[in-house]
Amino acid sequence: MIKSKVVKKKAKKPVDEFPRLLKSNRGSRLTILFTGVGKGTVVVASSEYDIGHYSEKWSMDFFDTFNGTIKLTNVE
Repeated sequence: MIKSKVVKKKAKKPVDEFPRLLKSNRGSRLTILFTGVGKGTVVVASSEYDIGHYSEKWSMDFFDTFNGTIKLTNVE
């Protein structure tokens, strides 16, 4: 099992720079590590998506810049 935890806040990246972390602006905890426009992997789960879910069809309009750090660890 993998878990994730927000560690600390950091400065914003320019909008067109990847990779970048974006957080849902729809009221969920969903946070995605984007590697390109619409392409990314879930790093903080929501009720709809588990950690590790990958898509190339994320709608960028549903996300805002995440200003922090995500720490990923393996849980045994």
